[in-house]
Amino acid sequence: MSGRYAERMRRLSGRIFGDYTRPPVPKQIQKPRMHCRKERDAFQSYHYRNELVVQRLSALPMDLDPQRNHLYYPPHPQHYRLINTLRELGLFRDEHLDFKDEIRRQKTLRGKRVFGKYSKDYNK
Repeated sequence: MSGRYAERMRRLSGRIFGDYTRPPVPKQIQKPRMHCRKERDAFQSYHYRNELVVQRLSALPMDLDPQRNHLYYPPHPQHYRLINTLRELGLFRDEHLDFKDEIRRQKTLRGKRVFGKYSKDYNK
């Protein structure tokens, strides 16, 4: 049986080095005299909440967890190139781009499209 000082030093070293030590049970609850169901449920609920806190704090931080990383961006450029390639091959239909192409074609037929150096369609 260890002394009170040794127990406190063990707890202190655990707190310093990140070990979890279950807090001591209060003397009122230590004895199995909890005849009242309300008291028993309150103790179990409190104990369960402590366990949840321990689980949450022992998990990886959010920025290091690959499943919950909030800094993850989907690969938009790769998706864009893939969809454009599939569209050129006729395997994917993008109605908005089809509409824009049709408007460009109609403008060209009417002579309203400008092919200057500073136009949007200069390289096309």
